[in-house]
Amino acid sequence: QNRHADHRAEVAVADEEQHQHGARRENAGDVPETLLRRAGIRQHARAPQAQGQLIHVRTDVLDLTISTAGANIRDVRLLKYPQDLKDPDKLVHVLDSNPKHLVLLQSGLQVPAGSAAPGPAAPYSVPQTGYTLAPGEKSITVKFSWHNAQGLQVDKIYTFTRSSYQVNVRFQVSNKGKNPWTGASYAQFQNHYEPEHHGFFSAHRYDYQRAAINGQDGYKQYEFKDLAEKPLSESAVNGWTAIVTHYFLAAAIPEAQPHHEQKNFLY
Repeated sequence: QNRHADHRAEVAVADEEQHQHGARRENAGDVPETLLRRAGIRQHARAPQAQGQLIHVRTDVLDLTISTAGANIRDVRLLKYPQDLKDPDKLVHVLDSNPKHLVLLQSGLQVPAGSAAPGPAAPYSVPQTGYTLAPGEKSITVKFSWHNAQGLQVDKIYTFTRSSYQVNVRFQVSNKGKNPWTGASYAQFQNHYEPEHHGFFSAHRYDYQRAAINGQDGYKQYEFKDLAEKPLSESAVNGWTAIVTHYFLAAAIPEAQPHHEQKNFLY
């Protein structure tokens, strides 16, 4: 969903497969006019920038913060990439909660109307306030947990690996209630981009930001204003989406399923 009027945009990918706790994953079949309407899944709202408590995570290549509100990553800095070689402490951000350069990646669960799931700003708990990849460690795992009074628990689990810029996130659902639980995962970008004016000889004069989608017609980039005028809505096998700048990108790539082709709904 893109809102060009206030220069904000959301680009999202939703898993077309519904997940039933205690049952096997089932292919959702052909794509309807909209996945959510067919599946009876409640549309997730744009998550407000709820603060929550900020959890600090540092690896050998990433320095980032995750908010307990929604357990979403708010800022990601690249430790090996300064914005300016003359100022090595000013690092490139691929996700940024600064309203002037806003790029957020939000992820969660969509459920049918009447079913329970943590909302986009739901409070999660986490055992520690900081995690650092220690010398000799291959990876670290950070688990955020949410539960309700009906016996539903959702764990949102991040895994960070040494020398890797890939962040793995997965949801683990435990349902001890009386009613079956069904849901589907989603990820969406929210951004606010205002191009800055630079001189002709500035290293930043080619700066830009666009939406990118790897869909049924392959990889394409889109201007946000074009998506605002003509929204995109399609399904693609192993599709994914990203926010692209001149030198870097942040991408939401669903994990491929080894035993069958998984379709993802892109909008």
